Formats: sequence, C-alpha cells, structure tokens
Amino acid sequence: MKSNNYYAEKDKYLFKIIDFLDENSTEAYFIDMNSKRLNNSIYEIVVKDVEYAIFHSMNGKILEKLKEKNIFINEIRISKINDYVNTNI
Repeated sequence: MKSNNYYAEKDKYLFKIIDFLDENSTEAYFIDMNSKRLNNSIYEIVVKDVEYAIFHSMNGKILEKLKEKNIFINEIRISKINDYVNTNI
C-alpha cells in the first residue's frame, strides 16, 4: 500500500531527527484515541520550541529511542491536535 510507504519514510526520518532532540526541548506520550485498538499504541512527539512540530508514530524502535533519551513520558494525554487524530472519516 502506498500510504504504508509514506509512514515508513516518515518514521525513517523521524528516527534520525530524534538524535537532535532532548527531554528539555521535546516530550512524547501515548495519546487518547477514540479507537480502542489504537490506545496505548500511537504516541505523540511534540517539539516544544518549534510551532506545529507535532509527530505521531506507532514505531517500536522510535519509542525505544525516545525512552532511552528520557523524552517519553509514560502516560496517556489528549493529543495537541485531538480533533484531527480522532476524526471519524
């Protein structure tokens, strides 16, 4: 599927970007989803000092890297763009 390729490409670059981030500039956490299947699976990464720098992923390698860098907060929050991520299309 073409859309899966876009997600894979996005995750590839997001994995590299995390090298330039730290717990002072960035936070990540699971987001509350309308879909029970996606709860505790999809997480949000927010770069605090860059407007609109909000990313989402379900990639396990990225999650581990966020945890190693103490960026990931182990809690569920409402997404900064909740109306978008929880849209019923």
